[in-house]
Amino acid sequence: MRVLVSVLLIISTSLAKGQGKGAVGTLQRAGSEWGDGTLFLKDAEILKGEVQYNDKNGTLALKTDEGSESYSPNTVIKFNFFDKNQNKHRGFISLDYPMENLKKGIIDYYSLTDFDSRKSKGAIVPTFFEVLRETNQFAVLSKMKPIIYKEKATGGAINSASGAIFSGPVTVYDEIKQNEIIFFLDTKGDITPYIEFVNKETYNVTFKDTKGRKSTKKRKIDSDLLEDVTGELYPKLMDYAKANSLKTTRRKDLLIIIDHYIFLQAENKK
Repeated sequence: MRVLVSVLLIISTSLAKGQGKGAVGTLQRAGSEWGDGTLFLKDAEILKGEVQYNDKNGTLALKTDEGSESYSPNTVIKFNFFDKNQNKHRGFISLDYPMENLKKGIIDYYSLTDFDSRKSKGAIVPTFFEVLRETNQFAVLSKMKPIIYKEKATGGAINSASGAIFSGPVTVYDEIKQNEIIFFLDTKGDITPYIEFVNKETYNVTFKDTKGRKSTKKRKIDSDLLEDVTGELYPKLMDYAKANSLKTTRRKDLLIIIDHYIFLQAENKK
């Protein structure tokens, strides 16, 4: 019996690993549809055609009458395209950023103009950031962190201390996480993280759940940053947020608050 249970656990784990890797591979390959767009290269060349950008792995491709070609943040200054899945135009820029900051749990402040900081933080690589909003004082950027995959199992445990051989049916889960970090980029070139959203999808491999369960948690990194970047308009923004039941820790609400900041700036110039 003990041998049989052990074999069942090994088979279940092996199946989970195979399906889990397959799920991650599918996510990594599943990019947006092709949409009309423009690439601005670092050699000053401007390319137009159909653009495809994959949020899951940060790959960029351009398709023209001559064929399709992939591009990296090393050669592209910025690009934009119409995303058919989201039904809107999206714009991205390439900025130097320490990749280890995106991989580890704590995301650090980083300055594009602080060269000593660059040396101390290790390898700096060009990275695509999505531009969510632009104002006269700052820009709101978004960056998707690398995908994290974990295998989880419940039941089927062997407890040698108590003599229990089989505690229940084996249920295996695939857990796939890809976090999004919202940054503020100021006019000096300082990139400061504001909040991180932990997006998780869980699939029940045992029962072949293909839809999965999605959840999002948030981790605020710099509570004072919004007040710092919006300055004297911050109290009015908080009054607006309160009146409209908006939260600065919700992605959609945050962008609405920033839109109101842009509106107030325009009003002050009249």
